[in-house]
Amino acid sequence: MDIPASKELPLSDDSAENARINALQGYSILDTLEEKDFDELTGLAAAICDIPVALVSLVDRERQWFKSHHGIPLRETDRSMSFCAHAINDPSNVMLVPDARQDIRFATNPLVTGNPHIVFYMGVPLVSLEGFALGTLCVIDQRPRELTDAQVKSLSVLARQVMDKLELRKQSLALEEANGILSSAMQLARLGTFVYDQKLKKLDADEQFCRMFSVKNSSLSMESVWTNVPSEERRRMKLLIRQASDDGGEFSSEFRMLAGEQPMRWCSVSGRVLLATEVQSGKVIGVVQDISDRKERQQAKDAFLGAVSHELKTPITALKSGLQLFRTYHQQLSKEALMGLIERSVRSVDRINGLVDDLLQMHFLHERQIVSGKERLNLYELIGQCIDDLPDYSQRLQLGGEQDCFVYGDRKQLEQVVHNLIDHALQRTRKKGLLINLDCEPGYVKVTIGPVYYIDNPSEAALFRRYSITDLPRLKKTGLAVGLYLCSEIILEHEGTIGVDPLEELSNQLWFRLRLAPASS
Repeated sequence: MDIPASKELPLSDDSAENARINALQGYSILDTLEEKDFDELTGLAAAICDIPVALVSLVDRERQWFKSHHGIPLRETDRSMSFCAHAINDPSNVMLVPDARQDIRFATNPLVTGNPHIVFYMGVPLVSLEGFALGTLCVIDQRPRELTDAQVKSLSVLARQVMDKLELRKQSLALEEANGILSSAMQLARLGTFVYDQKLKKLDADEQFCRMFSVKNSSLSMESVWTNVPSEERRRMKLLIRQASDDGGEFSSEFRMLAGEQPMRWCSVSGRVLLATEVQSGKVIGVVQDISDRKERQQAKDAFLGAVSHELKTPITALKSGLQLFRTYHQQLSKEALMGLIERSVRSVDRINGLVDDLLQMHFLHERQIVSGKERLNLYELIGQCIDDLPDYSQRLQLGGEQDCFVYGDRKQLEQVVHNLIDHALQRTRKKGLLINLDCEPGYVKVTIGPVYYIDNPSEAALFRRYSITDLPRLKKTGLAVGLYLCSEIILEHEGTIGVDPLEELSNQLWFRLRLAPASS
């Protein structure tokens, strides 16, 4: 059906046109490479209509672009010259122009007066599922033509096939994008997926699953996976899957795994056996996740809580013992003995109070609930004052290095760092004492404290983590490293770094680094 003659290109409502352009861009089709599926359809359209040129034309905001261009080398033209821009204004009908030279709309069109010298045009709108006309499937000739009803009907069928391919392509791209997002999310979560066909004894899995079990996809089988699982846990897992198969239900568990040269790892598995009423019934689908880090943190937390319990019980037992002695013998005890009991009780209470304070501050620092009040500080003087606060140990502490090192920091928090590091080091040093040294680097000051001795040289990650427990060589026992964790969090709040370096003869030195404050004006 032809459109009433009008020389000017019809103007669309701005909001409707914007919606149409957005719909077109949603197909991600513009400026893509040629595709055989579309080229076959334009070739078929040209053959059915016995016309040399057939196009899949998509009307953009300022141009018309050809996804397929049978019989013509052009890939796009300005929209102002476009026949198809007229056709999309009546999405329900085909647009027929028997002789463009006699049509007021196109008689002076450069595509008519010049190459490719269009005379005949027929276009079938390509309408999306939402009702937007994206462009046309059109045929063009350089002489007047008439098409039979069968040819027009066939061209309309081909236009629907073009639209079907556009919709399928759009869905495929969306699925590909969704799969990419899902794959990235599963990699971040360290999830491996698998499908096991119990009838065919065939196992399919993704790359993450294969990496976890140190097997190649080409040689993947259930037997190659089970060999990495200890026999007792293997029997338990097989029983879970068998029960789920009988019940048609889900299963989940945790198990240990030893794959290749990797250390023993912990994994969790969650899966489901597809029911007989479902497609692909009898198959086992599931996900596996490496939870070794979580298990390690849980074990560290459990050990830490045990150590906290022991650390609390010791002063509580001493306090209880002193109170029992006082209750039983208070009338017989001398004044000096009573004072001794009171002093020991006070020390026990102080020890309990100090541990509770450290634990509370550890929580607050972890939750970032402590507010810092930073000021310009001379770090050398601050450390010197901390040493003065320890008269019983001042003879064993030597301060050296740069004296004019200024930083921006919270005085109380940095004093706590120095006190905690000195206290930790004094419990793990020899009688010759400790050297505390300040060394100015470009833009930074580094403070070292040592030598410090450990039974086993610890890593920085292990020493400063939240639930760390370290050895006390002189006391031949382990102790909490709450103070080191607090140091780590405080230094992190000051945008600094903290660590431990090996020295010689199994000795180490603790250190932290802070940014130097600019020189005062």
